[in-house]
Amino acid sequence: ISPLPERVGYWIDRPSVYDPPPTQLFNDVVYDKGAWILHMLRMRIGDDIFYELLWAWLNDSGRPYHNATTSDFTSLASGMAGEDLSLFFDSYLTETTVPHIQWGYKLSDDSKSMNFSMLDVSGVDFDNIYPIKVMTADGTFHDESIHLIGPSGEAEFNFDSEIISVELDPNHSVLWA
Repeated sequence: ISPLPERVGYWIDRPSVYDPPPTQLFNDVVYDKGAWILHMLRMRIGDDIFYELLWAWLNDSGRPYHNATTSDFTSLASGMAGEDLSLFFDSYLTETTVPHIQWGYKLSDDSKSMNFSMLDVSGVDFDNIYPIKVMTADGTFHDESIHLIGPSGEAEFNFDSEIISVELDPNHSVLWA
């Protein structure tokens, strides 16, 4: 596994999004990293559920003109996604780092299969789905993904043609270094 050059070092060792110090309450971490978290949530649960979540959040009859908590939003998101998203939210909202990903792959003898490996050396258990773009010799681009919960994971991918190239997170849709 070879390390990926750092792309998002700006977010490392900055205040957390959740409950920042008063002097950091209106800084870029709260707004920019908060926006990143929403963007990644959209990538994590898909467009349809994400937009239904936003509609439900905005139109909840018990919330207009009242306070809302982070827990209110994360509970609604988990319920609508049909899965517990607390690890996804907690790690990004409360930690002062992002995943530090090392990745690599090993091709089979015929180069039509690969074992894709990831390692997060950040020391925090993040819960992300990472997109992978694979190009095969027949000119086809394949959109795959790997769900990484915690420090390491791997997946096997098989194709009808030889693998030419592999790229992790080609559209930079997940916040990681």
